[in-house]
Amino acid sequence: MAASHFSKSSTDNYLLQQKQLLGLKTEKLINDCPTRWNSTYEMISRASEQQAAVSAVIFEKKLSRMELTTSEWSLLEKVSKVYMKNVIGWTHAKLS
Repeated sequence: MAASHFSKSSTDNYLLQQKQLLGLKTEKLINDCPTRWNSTYEMISRASEQQAAVSAVIFEKKLSRMELTTSEWSLLEKVSKVYMKNVIGWTHAKLS
């Protein structure tokens, strides 16, 4: 996903931060990590929260290989909600 691109490109990361200043909380994007069971959820959630800023930079820099359609963003949000409801809820229930 775009998270690794923004962590490697200081120029694009700066642009992302500038876009975030237009009304979003300035937070770094999260990379998926195979050793952290919830990192995929955190990556999708943060990307969804920062959708406007991420999309603006991708469009401005013409990074079409990373561009997501409206339906792909919608799918990510649905996956995040299902994951939160089922996996996170199940984990908390087992720990209680």
